[in-house]
Amino acid sequence: MIGVNLLGVAYGIQAFVPRMLTQGRPASIVNTASLAGLVPSALMAPYCASKYGVVGMTEALNAELSGQGIHVSAVCPGVINTAIARTGIMRGRMETIQGQVTATYARRGTPPEAVAEAVLRAIRTRKMIITVPRKEALPGVLLHRISPRLAQPIARYFVKYASRG
Repeated sequence: MIGVNLLGVAYGIQAFVPRMLTQGRPASIVNTASLAGLVPSALMAPYCASKYGVVGMTEALNAELSGQGIHVSAVCPGVINTAIARTGIMRGRMETIQGQVTATYARRGTPPEAVAEAVLRAIRTRKMIITVPRKEALPGVLLHRISPRLAQPIARYFVKYASRG
């Protein structure tokens, strides 16, 4: 998970940033993180770690590269109606509720087109962190930033939310 989710982003940046810098014109990098990279979620510690890494790398690289005309953003999707829950490899407790998670994604997930719109919005507005869906994610993100301890009940809620099917 770390190899794909975090190092994959790092390798992409390593490959393209030098080329962007030699072009000498404004550019944008939009990394794919996750809402789980901003707010922790029970049963997903390795995934959260990889996505927190992407968010941290995005923030650090934006500070490093913005003076050279490169803006770096991270799009942080929440539950998106894709096949990831159905086709992804789940282990442990998540494996036992995979069917319910799949049903939850299908019923409550945001359309994938919203993520594509968020990528375009990140480039257009030069906002560093964009959540999808925006309004639903904001309270949890703000609470976690104010007090990670107070956000723990939200992190635990994922187990109930995903199991509803």
